[in-house]
Amino acid sequence: MIMWPYFVKLIYKHKKIVKFCVVGVIGAVIDFGLLAILVEFGHWPVLIANTCSFIVALVNNFFLNKFWTWRDKSDKHVGQFVKYSLTSGVGLGINTVLMWVSLKIGLYYLLAKFFISIIVAFWNYLVNNFWTFSRKDNETI
Repeated sequence: MIMWPYFVKLIYKHKKIVKFCVVGVIGAVIDFGLLAILVEFGHWPVLIANTCSFIVALVNNFFLNKFWTWRDKSDKHVGQFVKYSLTSGVGLGINTVLMWVSLKIGLYYLLAKFFISIIVAFWNYLVNNFWTFSRKDNETI
């Protein structure tokens, strides 16, 4: 019980990261769920299903991150979405290459997706925090 106030203070101090993680979990549920549905019920190839599920989660996460995580009220929606998409596109590249390698070495695709998602999340947070939703520079694109 003595740790509870410290924990609450830590969450409040890093609330943007906590919100980003919550959005990430929501996106992961969408990504994993759609991936499993497309592969298991739709009989789609894993790499194509992985790309589609990633894109659906990307659009969802953009809006949640813009309006909730970063509380961005700017009207630079298109420019930010382009930046977010470029950042996520690189993330998708990382995701796809690591998924391909994981499948080649025999890892179960959903287990591989779990670890890959953690790696891609670090990339996405850093780039979106310092570029996409940067307070000082939302006019570049």
